[in-house]
Amino acid sequence: MNAVSPGWTWSNVIRDLSGNNRAKADQVAAPFHLNARLVDAEEVAPTVVFLCSPAASGSNGTEIAVDGGYRALGPEQQIAQIAALSG
Repeated sequence: MNAVSPGWTWSNVIRDLSGNNRAKADQVAAPFHLNARLVDAEEVAPTVVFLCSPAASGSNGTEIAVDGGYRALGPEQQIAQIAALSG
């Protein structure tokens, strides 16, 4: 079994919270991601396709982060991101 961990992704939830404002969502996400923005689903999909392919037959028990560097920067430290998105 393998897993893909996408982190903050431009999705319906983020669209709704931000009023469909991508620039605002990216601004809120920037301090928590090395790439200073949300990840797009199109960036996550190739990893999923790879893990479903014969090319990944040697990958077992693996988790792949496609999170724009979120994990590398550490926790969010109690900052109210949802309030920033919807406010």
